Formats: sequence, structure tokens, C-alpha cells
Amino acid sequence: MRRPWWLGVVVFVLAAGSSPAQSQRPRLAAGADSNDATVYMRLANELQLDTAPGSLAAAESAFVWASRLAPGNADPYYARGVAILRVLYRGMFYGPVQYGRRPDSANAAVADRVGLLFRQAWLRDPFKDPLLDPSLQIGVLPRASTVSDPIIRGIVEFFGAEFPKARDDWARALQHHPNRIDLRFHRAYSYSLEQRFDSAAAELQQAITTIASRDSASYAAFAPPRDLLYYALAVAREQAGDTAGAHDAYVKALSENLGLYLVHARLARLLLGQGDTTGGLTELSIAAGVEPHDAWMRNYYGLVLLATKRYPEAVQELQAAIDADPYYASPYYLLGRADEAMGSAALALQAYRDFLAHAAVTDSRWGWVTLRVGELQSLVGDSVAHDD
Repeated sequence: MRRPWWLGVVVFVLAAGSSPAQSQRPRLAAGADSNDATVYMRLANELQLDTAPGSLAAAESAFVWASRLAPGNADPYYARGVAILRVLYRGMFYGPVQYGRRPDSANAAVADRVGLLFRQAWLRDPFKDPLLDPSLQIGVLPRASTVSDPIIRGIVEFFGAEFPKARDDWARALQHHPNRIDLRFHRAYSYSLEQRFDSAAAELQQAITTIASRDSASYAAFAPPRDLLYYALAVAREQAGDTAGAHDAYVKALSENLGLYLVHARLARLLLGQGDTTGGLTELSIAAGVEPHDAWMRNYYGLVLLATKRYPEAVQELQAAIDADPYYASPYYLLGRADEAMGSAALALQAYRDFLAHAAVTDSRWGWVTLRVGELQSLVGDSVAHDD
């Protein structure tokens, strides 16, 4: 007997609600690199399409472990959200005419969970657009010429990489539905794919201007809210070379929500690039205070402290990153560099060994660290022999 469609959603969402520490590490094929986040992403993408019992929960675990090994990557969070939506939409027989609508109140808890996952993805990459993910389509796409609805026609054209045509159709739809923030975001996203960040910024600014009330959010199912739209605007302006405009948008994003700790980190990088070390370190300190358990952010803070030769502080931050996620390899490497800078060869050797134990073999630092471990082993051994 077939399982009811909603059972898969419940299993997936319950798994999505568990913490990474509670998620069982999936078993990989023989020879696979268990330290490589991309291996877990591939496994998760395969499992989520499998109809066998337990496949969705196993896919969720693989996504979680990908996020542990690469905590700064938006893809595991984004893919988890899309996978839940796919199960939900198929169970609801979600047709193309309803594309982009938020699930009904009976599935509100699921929609809220998906929204949280997308929020984590947007904090890492504000140009993720889940409603344009091709995996959410059910059945065969029609030809664009046969579609009368300009919104759906634009989506079909987008999937055909006809971005200008898609934008034109979404512009026509906006004439009749000016509060459709999701369509503004679609247009901005398509511009970003073409590296036209000045145009993307203009579209995002229009989206922000359009938001006049909470009612407008109902037209923007799974599109970023205003604080993250400001963040996307800042990133677009920065990519376009408008550093002053980017700084202004970062500040506005934080004025909307001071809890956007990764926005503090992005602003810090902008300030550091302009030579403002004090301002950059201040922003990173704020970020660490807002979210002390984000391993990627603490690792980045440690990197900046290391680069500015604040070695004891760097060690403290890097150890905090390791405490937050001991499976994340980068802090071990930077800790080894900090230990070497302070003249602690034995500590550096242990840190580098820990890095090799946790890093993917494809990591660009793997070769250098392997050679350095050999050199430090000789150095530490000679030192011990001399002391004897």
C-alpha cells in the first residue's frame, strides 16, 4: 500500500528540525571521502528522489552533514528547503497555475520550517531564488508560446535561459500586480546570473520601495523579507563596484535587523578592504556576540585576527570555531598558522594533523600542510633529541 503523501513531509520536517549534533552521519560508498561536503550533497540529492522508506530522512542527514563540513555554504540549507517543498507540492498536486503560492494553513508548520531554512541560505547567499528551482516543477513544461499567464510564461522562458524574455513577461505581470515582490526578486536573480549587478541592484531597490505593508509579503512566498533584500542590494552594489552604496545598504539591512550576524561579517570584509581594520574587527566582534556558535563566522574572525598579527586573540577565535563544529577543517589549519607565528612548533604540528584528519583531500591546502607536517615532525623530533 502506498504511503500517504503527507507522511513523507512529516518525516522530512521532523528530521529537518533536529540539530546537527543529533543527526546520524550517513554511510558512504567505499572509497568516498567522508570529509568532503560535496560527497554528502550528491548523496542527499540522490536520496531525496528515492521513494524507498527512510530515504527522505537519510537525505536530510546528508544535507546536515554537508552543512557541518562547509558551514559557510548556502547550498545545504537551500537544498533542504527545496527538497521539503518538492514533497509538499507534489502531495498537494501543486499545479503550475498556483506556482509561487504559499502552502495553505494546514501546512503552515512545514512552510515556516522551509522559511527558516531559506533564511539560513539567504544569510550565506542572498541571491538564492527557490521559486525558480527547476526541481519544483511537476510534469513536462509547456512551450512558452502556449502559456497565456505572463508569470508562468516567464518561468518557462527562464528555464530555457531566455532571461530577457522572462524579465519582459514579469514586467508585464508587475503592471497588474505591482506588489509581487517575488517577481522583482526573479528579475534581480536573472540579472545576477548574467553578472549585471547594477541592474539587479536597481530591481532590488524597487522591491524594497514597493514593500509598504505586511500585506505585500503575502505575494512573496519564499522570497527574502526586507532586511535580507537590503542585504542582497548591498551584495549587488558591492559586486557592481559601488562600495559606498554597498556600505549604505549593509547598514540599512542591520538597521532592519541587528541580528543578521553574517551581514556584520560581510560589512566587516568591506571595511577591511577599505583599510578600516578597527571598523572591520568591531563588526566581527558584534557578529560573534550575536551568534557565538557559527563556526564559519568565528573562523573568519580568527583569519582576520591572524592577518592583523593578533595571534593570541586569533587562537581564541579559532578554538571557538572548533568548539562550535569540530568537523569543520579550516580552523585547524589557521590555528596551526597562528601557533607557528607564536613559535609553538609542537602545537602547530598537532593543529596541522587535526586539519588533515578533517579536511577533504581536494582541499587546496592539503598538499602544503602535508609537506609542513613532515618538516615540523623533523623539527620537533630534533628539538626533543637536543633537549634530552
